[in-house]
Amino acid sequence: MNLAELIRVIGRRWLVIVIFTLIGIFFSALAVYKPGSGGLEARNSGYCSTASTMIDQPGVGGAAAGAVLARLLAVPQTYKIVIESSEISVRASELLDGKYTPKEIESTTNVEPILLTQVMKIKACGDTPADAPLVTDAVVVSFRDWLNERQDQHNVLGPNRILLTVLSAPQVPDGPSGFPAWMWVFLGAFLGVTFGLITAFGVESLAREEDIVAAKPQNVRRAGNGNGFQDLAVTPPAAAGMEPLPDTLTDTPVAEEAASSADGWGKE
Repeated sequence: MNLAELIRVIGRRWLVIVIFTLIGIFFSALAVYKPGSGGLEARNSGYCSTASTMIDQPGVGGAAAGAVLARLLAVPQTYKIVIESSEISVRASELLDGKYTPKEIESTTNVEPILLTQVMKIKACGDTPADAPLVTDAVVVSFRDWLNERQDQHNVLGPNRILLTVLSAPQVPDGPSGFPAWMWVFLGAFLGVTFGLITAFGVESLAREEDIVAAKPQNVRRAGNGNGFQDLAVTPPAAAGMEPLPDTLTDTPVAEEAASSADGWGKE
C-alpha cells in the first residue's frame, strides 16, 4: 500500500482512529491516576530506596571452606524469603507507628542477593521521597532484630553469631520509580493509534469486498417488473428514423437473386 492509499484510508476512517486513540489515552490515564475522595489522585509505584547489606559470620574460618561456599550460595536466598515475608513487614509497620500497613510494606519490599557473595540489596518504597529511606531502614532493622532473636533462641553466642552489616544506608530517591506520567499517556496514545489503524484498514477491506460482490451482474437488482429486474426498453427502428428490417430473408433483393440463379442452374 502506497502513501496515497494510506492517506485515503485515514481520511475515510478517521473517526475509528480517533475513537481508539481516546480509548488508549483513557486507559493510560487510569494507570497514572485513581479516583479519590477529593477527585483524581496521582497513582504511582511510589518512591523507592535501597540499602546494601552483608551477612557475616566471623567465627567461620578457612578450615570450613566447604561450609562457607555452601552458605554463600544458599543463605542469601533463604534470607530473601524471610525479609519479604509478612513477619518482617509486621515488625516494620510497628516501627513506623502504623503509617504503612504490613501489606503495603510487604508488596513493595524486594531483596536482590548478589551471586557468590553475602551481599543483599534490600529495597522498599514509600509514598514520598522522605518516607522511602525510612521504610527501607525499618525493614533492615526488623530483619536484624529477627535474626538476633532466632540466634538467642538457639543459644548462638560469641564469634558463631551471624551479623548483619549495612554497607550503604538507604538514600532519598530523586524521583518516583516506574514510568513518568507523560510516558504512560504517550504509550496509550501510540497503542490507540496503532489499533485504530488496524481496525480502519480492516473495515476498509470489508467495505471493498462488499462493493465488489454488489457489482457482480448476478447481484445487481433493479426495481421494475416485480421480479427485481427492470425491463430494458427497445426503441422500434421506425421511431428511430430507420427502415424496419424484413421479417424473412425471402423479401430481400439478395434472396430473390439467389433464388433465380438456383432455378437457372437446375434447367441447364
